[in-house]
Amino acid sequence: MLGNFLKPGRRRELVRNVQRHYAVTKRHACRLFALVLVYLGAANRDRARWDAPELLDWAVARERHMAFGFGVHTCIGAPLARLEAEVAMSALLARFEHVDLGQERARRLPSGVLFGFRSLPLVFR
Repeated sequence: MLGNFLKPGRRRELVRNVQRHYAVTKRHACRLFALVLVYLGAANRDRARWDAPELLDWAVARERHMAFGFGVHTCIGAPLARLEAEVAMSALLARFEHVDLGQERARRLPSGVLFGFRSLPLVFR
């Protein structure tokens, strides 16, 4: 039965039907007008894209991450934010040899959208 359906004429019909009712990307299909939740906290944590997304490794350049958007939606302040982060981290690392987690428990932000910390106790030595 599928053999007949997937003949060239039927294939075009199937593609037209999918395009009429679904938004399709390389890996996903979503019914048009469906409710979609965008969870920004999950950005840059795709194991298919990144080797170890849960690790912060300053030595690894992560191209095309979502932190500042991309394309026409790139954050206009991204170069300044990168420069500020570089200056701040360089100053910290020049002054302290070690940065460790403190004894107190880190507290996450109560958010279903963003990933971050309300407090992150650190010890600089």
